Amino acid sequence: MKPNSKLQSYWPLFFILIALEAMAAFIFLLKVPGEAGRFLLGYSPERWAMMASLLLAAGTCIAAAYAAYRRPDLNSSVLDAQDHPGLYRWLAFGATLLAALTGVGSYLLRWLDPETLLPYYERAWPLLLFILLASSQLALWLGLLRYGIQRPEFESQRPALVAFILVVLVFGFISVTKLGLTPDKSYWGEPGVPILGWQLLFALLCTGLFLLFRLHLADRPRPTWVALSIPLFIYCLALGLWLSVPNEVLRNSFYFPIDPPANTPFPYSDSGYYDYMAQSLILGSGYTGEIPTRPLYIVFLAILHVLFGERYDLIIIGQTVVLAGIPVALYALARSIHSRTAGIIVALLAIAREWTSLLVSSETRVSNTKNLLVDVPTLGLTVLACMLTFHWLKRGDRIRALVAGGTFGILLLVRTQAL
Repeated sequence: MKPNSKLQSYWPLFFILIALEAMAAFIFLLKVPGEAGRFLLGYSPERWAMMASLLLAAGTCIAAAYAAYRRPDLNSSVLDAQDHPGLYRWLAFGATLLAALTGVGSYLLRWLDPETLLPYYERAWPLLLFILLASSQLALWLGLLRYGIQRPEFESQRPALVAFILVVLVFGFISVTKLGLTPDKSYWGEPGVPILGWQLLFALLCTGLFLLFRLHLADRPRPTWVALSIPLFIYCLALGLWLSVPNEVLRNSFYFPIDPPANTPFPYSDSGYYDYMAQSLILGSGYTGEIPTRPLYIVFLAILHVLFGERYDLIIIGQTVVLAGIPVALYALARSIHSRTAGIIVALLAIAREWTSLLVSSETRVSNTKNLLVDVPTLGLTVLACMLTFHWLKRGDRIRALVAGGTFGILLLVRTQAL
């Protein structure tokens, strides 16, 4: 690839951007409340050291921007990436490493021991955010100067770039103006269940091992069993992990207390409503009410009742057998968009998230695969609809368009909010 020499003239703007970010971090750090009786103006020596470092960074960048603007010859000598490829490579590597270490350090400072470290995190966060932004931007900027932008590849990605910029702008507008954000007076806005750190590392490790396996087979014909075994492995892993969590964890508002002699989770609340509607279908009474809600899910529950009777433990297993296909669908979607590697890591993270959600389901009100609720089935159909839509956009034929549109129509029969 030929580097874009025009980018060299933008060094002053790059330095000005870093200086503005340093000044913004300085202002945010200044606004963090101080403590009475501390060193000077209520600020500790450590706080003054951080503010001084931000001012020093801003001043240095302003001076560098002025020098690059007044001395254009610097662009063809000191700042020319083609004259110093080794230096640019090591600087980009160092900036990337600094960004990664800053990100990991910020995460540990925030969550390792919140009771002890949270005050330090609140005071150090502006400086840490500046380092993270500046180092990430420096790594990207050096890469662009070293390798340039190949216009045909950039043109092919322009729609995705425009969509990404629009999403970021909307997110930033809402974050600043708070437009449309209303306080949650009930519990609908409670946070979900996070993915644990070791689960993320496990997913990354498995993905790394798969990449090594692919490199080993790079010069050999790929056997068919590899492509077939990955979705099968993902499905079996999801089904095994999710079913390994006992039904005793379902001590929440969607089930009656699990007590002797039945020791069975009988549905209650919204789960009880869907089950009542399914029982009405089995009895031949049809849907109760003028407008049935979630009719397709009610039919699904009725089918499970026909297969397993009133054995709710077996009904939960039957539902899990179906919903375990969601990670496989996520794998297929990510593979279509990017690669098998992306599909594996997305599928593993989805499995880990649901497993954690099941383990703590007695303490949260987050829907999961063992609840007789429509949220997880809606997720599965949404992923399927996205996958079929993506295949249609790649091929552009009418049959795939009809199938994708029909899937969205079926999705509305499960939950109308999916519209």
